[in-house]
Amino acid sequence: MSEPESFAQKIKYFFNNIWNLLTTLAVVTYLVGFGLRLDAKHESVRAAGRVVLACNSMLWSVKLLDFVSVHPRMGPYITMAGKMIQNMLYIIVLLFVSMLAFGLARQSITYPDENWHWLLIRNIFYKPYFMLYGEVYAGEIDTCGDK
Repeated sequence: MSEPESFAQKIKYFFNNIWNLLTTLAVVTYLVGFGLRLDAKHESVRAAGRVVLACNSMLWSVKLLDFVSVHPRMGPYITMAGKMIQNMLYIIVLLFVSMLAFGLARQSITYPDENWHWLLIRNIFYKPYFMLYGEVYAGEIDTCGDK
């Protein structure tokens, strides 16, 4: 591959690597979060800056994996974990689709006249997720008035 000649080609070549993209995103979000934290007048802006910096620390933690991946002992483990996560993604998608199908049917049968609100999306996944681990919500089962 030849060297990129124009500035646009150099930028495209730089951002072709996912780690360079992650580093740029981490630096930009840090600067935004730091700038928001400098506002002393509005507490809500400072709180937003804190949230941005908290998310930024997550980006730098992922970037730390890039630095540690060159270690002779830890590098292969990080590579294996990354490949396992990629392979596990297919199983997670299947699990998500099956939980969506069951949760949607369960929610629409249990609460047929419920109006739309954003908690409805959470309720579609909330109880089916715990049902995966064996929770049956026995107290909510209708016994048809038998006592």
